[in-house]
Amino acid sequence: MHRELLEMTTKNELLPLYNVYKDCMYLPNEDKYRKKVQSWLMDDWIRIFACVHDSKRKGLLVLKFTSTDQAEIIGISVEEGSRNCGLGSFLIQKVQEIFPDAKLNAETDRDAVLFYKKNGFRITEIQKNYNGETVTRYLCVKK
Repeated sequence: MHRELLEMTTKNELLPLYNVYKDCMYLPNEDKYRKKVQSWLMDDWIRIFACVHDSKRKGLLVLKFTSTDQAEIIGISVEEGSRNCGLGSFLIQKVQEIFPDAKLNAETDRDAVLFYKKNGFRITEIQKNYNGETVTRYLCVKK
């Protein structure tokens, strides 16, 4: 079971990964994903990594640096058939090896809290207001 981390830097590498990333999006569709990819690639503060498992790209992590020593995970997803095999944890571990001084954070919903907790993140419940509705979110921080 061979795993490796690849940095994705082109549209041609990223566009075929819609099915890997779509569950990480609100109301996903391919056009919306294509626009996200374009904006990621134009932002010098964003780095994108794929987890290659058994010669296929099965996971994707999008990291946005907010300073030289702090980065937000703006998206992490593993294709549906490959979940619960450690690929998401592998992505976080490898990113931490590449950027050992970076404090990582993510904002997520209840579904992903246990994943972040398992990977050593401190979890804080926060309230956000979306269109007049209060929603519970979770801030996950790791250093």
